Amino acid sequence: DVTQPPPATTFAQPRLVDSGEFSQEFELDFPSPIVSGAPNNDNVKLTIIVPPDQTRPIPAVLILHYWGASDLRIERSMASELTKRGIGSVIMTLPYHLSRTPPGYRSGELAIQPDPSTMRNVMLQSVLDARRAIDWMSEWPAFDKQKLGVTGTSLGAIVASLTFAVEPRLKSAGFVLGGADLAHILWNSSRVVEAREVLRKKGFTEERMREALKPIEPLNFLNRSDPRQSLVVGAVHDTVVPA
Repeated sequence: DVTQPPPATTFAQPRLVDSGEFSQEFELDFPSPIVSGAPNNDNVKLTIIVPPDQTRPIPAVLILHYWGASDLRIERSMASELTKRGIGSVIMTLPYHLSRTPPGYRSGELAIQPDPSTMRNVMLQSVLDARRAIDWMSEWPAFDKQKLGVTGTSLGAIVASLTFAVEPRLKSAGFVLGGADLAHILWNSSRVVEAREVLRKKGFTEERMREALKPIEPLNFLNRSDPRQSLVVGAVHDTVVPA
């Protein structure tokens, strides 16, 4: 159940990997609350970037990358802009991407498969990983736990929207080139043509997919009367995540 928080865990101390004039960078690994059976995938990696010489707790943003990311350049660019504004960043690697990719596969290849059950499991793992990351962010003395936000791009924005819907500790959100109504995205996106054809051959329609993905559909959890701040950034001619 995506609304249930992950079990509590004990976090290691983040490792300092770089310290410069404008920022400090740390790394932290923790076990995923979901055991997929792929050791790489079940180890979650965080990259933490903060302004140097902090004198008091600062706001912080959890940043989630796009599908198939082969590096974190975009997310690091976001973190750099946030650091200039006195805001910390925590970049989380999504399931089956980058360091979490099982041997023999491309980054993200296993994240979207033409099977609703697998899609539900991957989304559940993504959200619970994010919520466990927020557990750590709430504990780290450098961060103001009353000023935590989330943002993501494309797939990261979709995960962020569901995480924001079920995680009350998040006070604000920015969704970049993302969306909701997962069945509509799957049936109209230019990036999942092959998976869509497999689903059609299995007898799925857009409506049948909508029913199958109910447990992870952000629209079923987002609340119109939610007073928290959110920003949606879309593109008029986006064929990957249609309007």
